[in-house]
Amino acid sequence: MEEVLLHLSNSFWAKFPTLLIRFCKHFKKNADAHINENLSCIANEKPIVSRQCIKILPTLAGYKPDLKDVICYALRSAEISKYSESMNPLIYKDIQEVKKL
Repeated sequence: MEEVLLHLSNSFWAKFPTLLIRFCKHFKKNADAHINENLSCIANEKPIVSRQCIKILPTLAGYKPDLKDVICYALRSAEISKYSESMNPLIYKDIQEVKKL
């Protein structure tokens, strides 16, 4: 099922559910193995996908504290200037809120 979701044209359906499926399916065993791929949705072309991905990161960090450094690095490295002027401050705020935790 996750392979089907990856190939859909709408990035929300292609990325976000896949992220959730992987976290649920492999979380306790090997979430670390997919973390870089999953964190790539932080800089998704669609800002709503990016925001949703960012907002679930505290949950991930709560269960996997050893990934906090990786998550913080991904957030610092995220290129958010590509988003519209209306979305850019919202994404920046989301990132700042996650970094506080």
